[in-house]
Amino acid sequence: MEEGFYPAQICKKLGVSKQNLNRRIRELKKQKVIKKLAYGVWEVTQKNKRSFVEKNITVTKLKKHEKTSVEKIRGHGYQFTLNLPFKLSEYERKTFLKKNKIEFKINDRKTWKSYSFIFKEWRIWLSNKSIICFFPKNKSIYGTDAEDVLDEAIFRWLENVIKPLQSLFGKRLGRKEGYSFKIGAQHHALVNSLMAKKLYAEGKRFNIVGKDGKVWWITDMSHNIDEEEGIHAQTSATDTNKVHRMYNSVKETGMTFHDVIQGFDKTNKIINGLAEANQDYAENIKSHVKAMQKLGEGIEILNKKLGQMQNKSEDVVNQIVNSITSIADLINYDYLIKNLTDDDKRRLSDEIMNKFNAH
Repeated sequence: MEEGFYPAQICKKLGVSKQNLNRRIRELKKQKVIKKLAYGVWEVTQKNKRSFVEKNITVTKLKKHEKTSVEKIRGHGYQFTLNLPFKLSEYERKTFLKKNKIEFKINDRKTWKSYSFIFKEWRIWLSNKSIICFFPKNKSIYGTDAEDVLDEAIFRWLENVIKPLQSLFGKRLGRKEGYSFKIGAQHHALVNSLMAKKLYAEGKRFNIVGKDGKVWWITDMSHNIDEEEGIHAQTSATDTNKVHRMYNSVKETGMTFHDVIQGFDKTNKIINGLAEANQDYAENIKSHVKAMQKLGEGIEILNKKLGQMQNKSEDVVNQIVNSITSIADLINYDYLIKNLTDDDKRRLSDEIMNKFNAH
């Protein structure tokens, strides 16, 4: 921003997402480090900038038995791979290293060969297609948000390692739209964790494995600072923030893990009860459907029988009307008339009256 770059240009320059950049801009606005002058134009306040950086982001060498604030997150163990926009032959790599008087070792594998050297305290592997960079083992980045710490690590890697290497190469190591890289490793730890401290006092530790079969959360005492940390290569920063928020939520609400587990158990019982009720309801619905189907079949049969009876009644009425020659003849058909319905009897009477009136 101090150099006049727009947000979109900053994203390309640093290789960060718009979402992360917007989050950082909101935080900088809140801390009054920057002030918006116009669309995409910001003013940086140097005094507030120094205060914000000192408060939120620090890069230090880690000392043995070092104690830090429980609220802090420690970023370390990063591995970044820069994809080169061109290929470097073995001759070009050797010439580059010798010209700049850089001591190196050769990593020679069956399918891959690289030149290993130390640059600005970073371990570098220079291959024909990429530059793999390992964050210094004795350094850490501290902050209050793991994703901010990761962004800071990427920024410092590009500024302190890639750009100086680019100057030595004498040509751009990225494309016009920015640098192409991937994160091969990232570790973000909650320092001074009471959980880790308790487990180590009991001689225990834990590793949590995700659905992808990879370990994503561990307890770590390698630096004697009682840490829980996210170590998943792709999701460490977001995992650490989620766990951190969960712990803070437990602290604020007073709910323990036991309460949470009990809540899950109760919820599961309710869900199971609802599932059983739904199953019973579904069975009842099936029974009702079958009953309705049978009822429909019965009504269809009844309608057919009624239709047959109606046709039969019409035949009887027509037979009587056509057979008699006088009213007196009706007595001979009394046995048929008795079985007629009231409607058929009325129709018979009307047919007879019409017959004799016509004569």
